[in-house]
Amino acid sequence: MPNNKQNKILTMKKITIIPIFLVVVISSSFQLQRENKFKPKRIKSEININVETLGLIYYLADSSILNEGFPGSAHLIRYHLKYFLKFKDHPTVILAKRLINEGILEASTTSVFGLFFTDLPEFKQKHKIDYSLYNNSEINELKNFFKQVQKFYIDSKMDVFFNSNQYLYSKIKSEIISTLPDSNYIKTIEQYFGIQMLDYIIVPSIFIPNYFNFGPQIKTKRGIINYYVLGPAYDIKIDSIIDIKSGVGYDDKEYIERIGIHEFSHSFVRFMDEEKYVKMIESISFLNTDQLKKNIAKGYGNNWKIILEEHIVRLIEIRIAKLSGNETISNQLIDSHINKNGFVYIKEMSDIITIYEKNRKTYKTFQDFFPILIKKMSEIKLDE
Repeated sequence: MPNNKQNKILTMKKITIIPIFLVVVISSSFQLQRENKFKPKRIKSEININVETLGLIYYLADSSILNEGFPGSAHLIRYHLKYFLKFKDHPTVILAKRLINEGILEASTTSVFGLFFTDLPEFKQKHKIDYSLYNNSEINELKNFFKQVQKFYIDSKMDVFFNSNQYLYSKIKSEIISTLPDSNYIKTIEQYFGIQMLDYIIVPSIFIPNYFNFGPQIKTKRGIINYYVLGPAYDIKIDSIIDIKSGVGYDDKEYIERIGIHEFSHSFVRFMDEEKYVKMIESISFLNTDQLKKNIAKGYGNNWKIILEEHIVRLIEIRIAKLSGNETISNQLIDSHINKNGFVYIKEMSDIITIYEKNRKTYKTFQDFFPILIKKMSEIKLDE
């Protein structure tokens, strides 16, 4: 997980490790906003060779997450990393190691940078990267690193690797396709937030550890593309070879639908990065108590903006489940998010959010309602 050096957060950054629950079944009759513009939308999936290559480089440079967080497990990534150990001293990996130590490259951003470029070995930038949280020196370091990725791809013969593992990747793609939620899944999320996005794409990767999930967002001229980048949903046993027929970790429909709501929902609250909202968020930073920071789920550090965003996204997971008639799942999420992971302000926010749900003519989008949420939270009384 991110250390103290790694608290620079790109707007696309997210690491999520969440317990698995039953799938939130979205009712086709679920109406939060009676507007015809919200149509069912199909989720796409793809294998991205840039994501794979950058993930490989990261974990060749720093295996501490694997060794500390997944001792004796995360077999899929370990199995494939061993074939590239001879490249641990490759110039690109050495550079990555230095940037990791300096907090410029992170586990949660390195792989997803690949989505902003054309496919390797070309690797030319095709989408604008938000460098606003980096200084000029760090931006130059990142751009230099991106120039070196192509050399690693060629020297390590990644094209040969992908060709020789076509069956594995075909199996992963088929497993993901079997888990894709129906088209009303996205419609429900968009209705709740009051915003339409251009596309939703799930990107499975063997070079991301088990249970790691990222929700990057790319802004294009046509609209916003939301990605859900994930490692395996569960660990697999590997002897001398992988038993592909028995599953490789991407066929857990309940997990992928459940975490998908979480990751995609982050895209709808990225407006919180805007300066006027940052000031609002800071106005209630008194709620970021030592007790909260002590109990909160690991991986969020002391960054109040991130902690608040996680509260909001998890609250809305609960609300969508409840409003969809899934009371049991709503209660399970409450137990997980509040009691087990320490997001205690969900209790107060649950009452506040009903104002939004009952007044959608006034608040067309969740962003419209956000100042009210902040105002109401400023009235929360802390225990003496």
